[in-house]
Amino acid sequence: MGHARHAILAATILCASALGQAAETNYLLDRLVSNALRIESLECSYTHERWNGSYSSPKPSEFFFRFAGTRRYQSEKLYPAPDDDSGIAFKLTIAARKGNLVSHLGYSLNDNGEYVRAPNGNISTHWPSEYDTLWLTPHYLWGLFDGNDAHAQFERGEFHLVKRGDNHVLVQLLHPEDTGSSIVYRFDYYFDSSERLVRVVKDYALVNDSEAGGILLAYEQELENPWYVLELSEHHRIGGVEFPLRGDLAQHSKSVETPGEVVERCTLVVQPDSVKINPTLEASDFEIVYPKGTFMVDTIADTAYFVGDGGVRYMNEFAAEVLDALSNVPQEPSNSESGEPASGTLETTVAPASATTKALWGLLFVSLAAALSVSLILFVGNVRRSFSPSSKDTQ
Repeated sequence: MGHARHAILAATILCASALGQAAETNYLLDRLVSNALRIESLECSYTHERWNGSYSSPKPSEFFFRFAGTRRYQSEKLYPAPDDDSGIAFKLTIAARKGNLVSHLGYSLNDNGEYVRAPNGNISTHWPSEYDTLWLTPHYLWGLFDGNDAHAQFERGEFHLVKRGDNHVLVQLLHPEDTGSSIVYRFDYYFDSSERLVRVVKDYALVNDSEAGGILLAYEQELENPWYVLELSEHHRIGGVEFPLRGDLAQHSKSVETPGEVVERCTLVVQPDSVKINPTLEASDFEIVYPKGTFMVDTIADTAYFVGDGGVRYMNEFAAEVLDALSNVPQEPSNSESGEPASGTLETTVAPASATTKALWGLLFVSLAAALSVSLILFVGNVRRSFSPSSKDTQ
């Protein structure tokens, strides 16, 4: 009888422990989700700099950023390298998203505020960061690696709670049925003693790689050579949200020769006084006003034109040549959905160069080199890359 009592007591303790851990897991998950969902709109200014072994930011880029739902707007002031002799003081690029349409405006100024390169823009479906190897936006500050949709990131997979040192760690496992791919992903969310998110670790493995996949599934163990490590610090409580003002993201090598080596890193630092959580934003806050003389390329409608007084479009021989080049480029199938119609001002963006775009610019520069200085045109998709080496997307 005594042994039976001990067995029942032990089972009761184990059951209570399991229930307690489940409750704590759900509590931290709810905290993670609710903190992200509280931020329905945001405005802030921040600096961003990055390093990839052969390149480092000559000076941190200066950003202004806002979002509300799926709408986004950002401006970036990008500085040239110290040995740059182009006469450019900085490049200003602006991007705005409404629905699936993304708009862009870019130009370069000298120290006197005069154009070194004329304003240009384009319309596409791609946000600028889609071609960057490593890039931080404010969404990362509350743990979102997948855009700004908390539901998309946190309402999939399975969650486990473990203790590592002074941190409680919420481990998320995304299986192929969660991602629709042949890859298993793992996120480790670290919370400090004040229940603030201070670290996010991301890793992946192919399903058929049983060894790597096994390491990911062994959630009790800390990842030795993770793909990404995001450190969050300088937390401030703003608008009822624990908001870290600094994020440091590092990408580690997954190669057999150099496992775990940092191959790229970037840092985002938010100006505390600039943060506005859940401000009321209007449709006009996500529109770009194009200066007179801006040359536009619409990669959705396959058209090109100049912007005149009052935003009126006009054509000339140069734009006609571009239109002719566009009309003679074989079209690629598009899987993009139609977004919100652009109301008022037009919308454009920097996009990864498709075969159509590459062919367009090839024809354009061959046919118009004698007619117009190439300094008037910034290659579509190359606004940021002109100050840094090109590289493929790894996220």
